[in-house]
Amino acid sequence: MDDKRNFQSAKDCAMLIKYGLEDGNFRAIFTKRAYLSQATNEHPDGVYIESTIFSHLKDYEENGFEIIGGKSGTTDDAGLCWATLAEKNGKEYIILVMGVSFSDIDDLPDAHIRETLEYLDRM
Repeated sequence: MDDKRNFQSAKDCAMLIKYGLEDGNFRAIFTKRAYLSQATNEHPDGVYIESTIFSHLKDYEENGFEIIGGKSGTTDDAGLCWATLAEKNGKEYIILVMGVSFSDIDDLPDAHIRETLEYLDRM
């Protein structure tokens, strides 16, 4: 992933999300808050998976808008990246925050979350 020949701009990412959201299956996955898998031999009750986007938003208020989907990603070179889909005043917005630095993968900062929410507050 962290290869000099592998790069993506914020515009590239936004366009991929925009076109992906036109597909109902992609939209359903991108906006899913949580999912319980089917039972398996090793997991007879299934496996509960919660979106990291929504799990991180539990500690924050969304005033006049709602984050309705998203994808997070982190690598050493790319930093913290957050691509979210938000709804405000009846319109949908794709918001990207990329390259937030961090020093400890086990204690990540929340600058990418705060930046997204502050942007939506100002709109």
